[in-house]
Amino acid sequence: MVVVLAVVVVVVVALVRVLHPPVIGEEYSGAGPGTLGVDGSGDTTPTVGWVEPGRRFFVMAYGSSTCPQAPTDIDQRGTSVEVELRLQGGPACTADFGPTAYALDLPHPTGPGTVLDVTIRLDDGGTTVARLGG
Repeated sequence: MVVVLAVVVVVVVALVRVLHPPVIGEEYSGAGPGTLGVDGSGDTTPTVGWVEPGRRFFVMAYGSSTCPQAPTDIDQRGTSVEVELRLQGGPACTADFGPTAYALDLPHPTGPGTVLDVTIRLDDGGTTVARLGG
C-alpha cells in the first residue's frame, strides 16, 4: 500500500510540473508601470529591457494581476533568446489588466553592447519578437 501511495504522489507531482512548470527569474518592479491608459488604450505587447546589460534582462507582459503570465523556460542560441511565458494562478483570476515583469539571467552572458532578438512565446499561442539593446 505504501508503494502504491508513493507512486501516486510521484505521478501527481510530475503532472503538476508539466501543467504548471515553476516560474524562473524573479518579479521585477524596475520595468515601470507600463503604458496602459485608464480607457484601455496603450501598447500591451510584451516588452524586454536590460537590467544589467549583457547579463540580466526583464520581460514584461500584461494580464490579470492574480494570474500573470510568468517565465517558465529560457533558451539562448547565439544572439537569439526564446522565453516561454505560462499563465500562473487560477482557477479563478481577477478581471484587472496590468503589467507584470520578471528579471531573468541570460543562460550565456554576452558583452554589454550585444543586441539580442528575444522571442516571447505566450500561453495562448501568441508570439512576439522584441529587440534587446541596440
